[in-house]
Amino acid sequence: MYRTANAFAIVLLLSFSQATAQSDPSGGMQGPPGGMSGGMSGRMSGGSRPQLPGPEVFEGPPNPPTLRQVADLSEDQVKGYAVVYDSFMLATRPQRDSAATARTALRSAMQSQDRVAAEPQLAILKRQGDYLGNRQNEFDGVLKKLLTGDQYTAYRKYQDDQKQAAQEERRRVRARRRE
Repeated sequence: MYRTANAFAIVLLLSFSQATAQSDPSGGMQGPPGGMSGGMSGRMSGGSRPQLPGPEVFEGPPNPPTLRQVADLSEDQVKGYAVVYDSFMLATRPQRDSAATARTALRSAMQSQDRVAAEPQLAILKRQGDYLGNRQNEFDGVLKKLLTGDQYTAYRKYQDDQKQAAQEERRRVRARRRE
């Protein structure tokens, strides 16, 4: 099982490295992509709110101790998952860092009601969120091969619960802002 996990980790690392090499080397911090210089069609411009991924996409999958608890992994599975997890987190670190920087800048722009400064940060978050979401889907495909059906189901339930908790927290924050 551990050899299989190492083989998956190598394939995963190579695919993430290839995808990362093809992405923007700056981690996406060059401002809005082409075609968006006229402004994003989002809440900032008076349209509907842009759909950004939740924090679960930007934070990545559960760490090995958490997944061990959530999905009742064996010791060999934990070791295999740790290799795959570490490879994934290393390969996607530039995009996660870029997204964290953009979130900080976006919060600052929103607090000072600077819509012009917020728009490029939204574009960066959208782009990095899309990239990370695609890499997460690839990760999940590898993970599905490492876990039993029941373990993978427990993992997906955990992911869904995390996503729902983040959505509920965003609703609470919005409700407090309206008060």
